[in-house]
Amino acid sequence: MKNRIRILLVVISFQSALLFGQSTNESMHLYKHEIGIDVTRLIRQAYTISYDYYYTYYDPYSLNQIAINYRQHFGKESKFALRVGLGGMYSSSDNETPYGVNSDLKSSNTSAELHIGLQRNINLTNRWAIAPGIDFVSVFQRTYYLSDNPASPYSHYEYTTQTIKTGGGFVLHTLFRLHERISISTEMAVYVTNSKTDIDAEYDYPGSTDTHDTLRQIDAKFIPPMFISLNFHF
Repeated sequence: MKNRIRILLVVISFQSALLFGQSTNESMHLYKHEIGIDVTRLIRQAYTISYDYYYTYYDPYSLNQIAINYRQHFGKESKFALRVGLGGMYSSSDNETPYGVNSDLKSSNTSAELHIGLQRNINLTNRWAIAPGIDFVSVFQRTYYLSDNPASPYSHYEYTTQTIKTGGGFVLHTLFRLHERISISTEMAVYVTNSKTDIDAEYDYPGSTDTHDTLRQIDAKFIPPMFISLNFHF
């Protein structure tokens, strides 16, 4: 499977080189609409990039987890672009604990993300373009953990955290044109966000007391260009 993915990427690169063997003076944005799909995981699987290295920067709960990105170009010579980005992730596990057959250990992670921004298209060459801009971002994150052993009255524990982040910042979008209708891109960003996190812990045993805490925090974070988007123009 990995060999097939590698061959596909090589073929796409070779065809793009043939198509752009001669330079043109055409505008980078011939079409008004652009849809991008995150292909970072596909490339990571094809080239066996270390999982630990990848997630050192591509934290499932960090900002800029954009799976689908839409950009609408407008203005004279399409100098501006309105962008909307959507992303998120979900993972869960359900296992028996070492305490017994009827014991249970569950966990789940959920996140959803929305980006809305305005960008200024700047052509560097016939193939390269950048688009600095500003973004509004909103993020929802939830983590759930359950540990339960019916054989013991002191082992039921539920832990839930729920975070809502809102904010904005500066984004630098970088695009490389493979074809007049196909391109690849990435971006880096600096975001300032205001977050509220609710933490609930429930204990089901004699003498226990459930707890609830709320944390508020303002963060400034730099997001490096650690994802690649495959874009289609129409």
